[in-house]
Amino acid sequence: MSLLSISTLDTFIQEGEKNRLLYRVEMTDALRAFCGALFVALPLHMTAEMWERARAIPSWDIAIVLVLAFFANVGYNSVSGFKHHKSRSSIWFDAVSCLGIGLVASLLTMLLIDQITIQIPFPIVLKLLALQSVLTGFGASLAKNQLGGGDAGEEEEISGYAVDYKRFLSGSLGALLYSLNIAPTIETIQISSSINGFQLIVIVLYSLLLSYLFVFVANFSTKSSLAKKGRIMDSAWSESLISYLIALLVSAGLLWLFGYIDLATPLSVSLPWIAVLGYVTTMGSSAGRLIF
Repeated sequence: MSLLSISTLDTFIQEGEKNRLLYRVEMTDALRAFCGALFVALPLHMTAEMWERARAIPSWDIAIVLVLAFFANVGYNSVSGFKHHKSRSSIWFDAVSCLGIGLVASLLTMLLIDQITIQIPFPIVLKLLALQSVLTGFGASLAKNQLGGGDAGEEEEISGYAVDYKRFLSGSLGALLYSLNIAPTIETIQISSSINGFQLIVIVLYSLLLSYLFVFVANFSTKSSLAKKGRIMDSAWSESLISYLIALLVSAGLLWLFGYIDLATPLSVSLPWIAVLGYVTTMGSSAGRLIF
C-alpha cells in the first residue's frame, strides 16, 4: 500500500455495519482531530506564560522540539491510532496530519485572541505557532480513539518487550497530556523554591506510591492487558518504578521545552523542579497506562 492514494468522491468504506462515503469519513476524522486539538491545548493558548516562553526560547530549540513532537506523534498514533481503520492508516502520515491540523487550530485561535497581528514580527509569529502546534498536535492525535468512536476498546494480543514498549509509550503520553496545562506556569518553580529537603523527599516517595496505587490497587480499569507481564516491567513495583522514572524524564523534557532548564542549569536547582512537576506527570503516566 502506498503512503498516499487518491480516491473518487463516490468511494465507499465499511465502518462497522455501515458503508460510508470515504471523503465524509476523512472530513469527520479531520474535524474530530481539530476539536481534540483545541480540547487539549486551548487553555494554554490563553496563558501569558506560553506567549512569553515562545518569545524567550531560541529558534533552534523550537525546531528541535518540532522534530521530537513529530516522532512523539508517530509513537502516539502507534498506540492510540489516529485512524482506526487499518487500510487507511499510516502512522507517519497521520503524524504529519496531526501537526498540520494543530497548526491550523493554533493559528485561528491566536488570531482570534489578538496574539498574532501585523505588528508582531514574522519570526515571533512562527515561534508562537510552532510551540503551540506541538500541543495541539498531541490533542489531534488523542482525538480519534479517546474522544471518538471506533475500535479503541479492542485489546491487542501482545507479550514480552511489546508490553514494555506499549506501557512506556502510554505512560509517556499520559504524563505529557496531563501536565501540559501546568508545565509552562511559574507555580512549579515557586513551589520548588518554597519547600525544604524533607518535603521534597516525601514528594518523591509519595509520587512513587501513587504510581503503584493508581494502577494496581484502586481498580480503575478491568483491562486484561494490565495483567500481562513485560520483559522489563515484570512486576507491579518494577512497572511503578520505571513509570515514575518515565514521568521524571517527561518533567525534565517539559521544563526544557518551556525554557526553564538547560544543560547549564545546576542539578541542585533543576532536580527539585523536576521532582515537583513529576508529582503531576506521575498521575498522568498512571492514567495513560490505564487508558491507552
